[in-house]
Formats: sequence, C-alpha cells, structure tokens
Amino acid sequence: MNSLRSFRIIAVFALCLVLVVASIAIHNDVNHNLIPDTEAKPATRPSTVQPSAMLTVSLRDLGVVSMGTVVPNVATVKNTGNCGLRLRACSGGCRAPEFAAFRNALPAGATESLALRIRHDVPGTHESRAELYTDDPANPYLGFAFTYTILPQNGG
Repeated sequence: MNSLRSFRIIAVFALCLVLVVASIAIHNDVNHNLIPDTEAKPATRPSTVQPSAMLTVSLRDLGVVSMGTVVPNVATVKNTGNCGLRLRACSGGCRAPEFAAFRNALPAGATESLALRIRHDVPGTHESRAELYTDDPANPYLGFAFTYTILPQNGG
C-alpha cells in the first residue's frame, strides 16, 4: 500500500516537472519571437495566388447562320491572375448554341478566343445566352446574351 502511494506521489511530481519545463520552453519561444532581429530584413508579404477571369464580348449579333455553323471570335476570356484558370461551359438546352472546343485551363496571362456552334434549325431570330463557369473567386460565372437568325430551308 505504501509503495502504491509513493508511486502516485512520484508520478504527480514527474507530471508537474514536465508541465514546468514545457511552460518555460513555450515562454522562451514566445519571448524569442518578440525580440526583433538585429539584421535588417526586407518585409515580405505572402502573395495571394489565384486566377482572375476577364470576359470580352466582341459579337452579340451572330447574323444569319444555319445549323452546324461555327461562329468564331464571339468572345475572349483572359486570365489576368497569377495562376492557372479553369473554365467549364454550360449549355442553355439541347438546341441552344454551345461553345466550340476551347482550352479548359488557361495559364496566367493567357487568352482564349471563344467560338459558338449553332445547334438550332428552327427558322427565325433567336436570343440565347452563353455561359462559362470559372474557378476565379471574384468571377465564378461569366455569361453574355446574343442573337442569331436562321433562314427557312428554302432560303425565303
């Protein structure tokens, strides 16, 4: 019984000693970080690494087109950020124009020209919307409206 009691006292004493040593180490580390270095070092801030998407629309009226036509240079996307930008297209429906092939990842500073493929064959003037999703936190969604006209099959 006596040896059990002695063991408990020694264990409590050892635990207290560990806590004291740990608190001294923490105290010294905190104080060390508060003392300025004597050698001057330039102040550096960590830069924010993120993409930045900028959309420029060059054509809002695609004119007279037919199904399957690819209209080039409708818009451009530029990555003005300092790391890669990811792009994903979204179509407005089964007959809505869709983006023709484009790079889905743009390096920093790169520009991508966007083309639209017409999937509609119903005659008349149509209004539609092109949409892109990005991983730019400030511009996660880029979209623009445009019109186009499809002539009847007989040309009149």
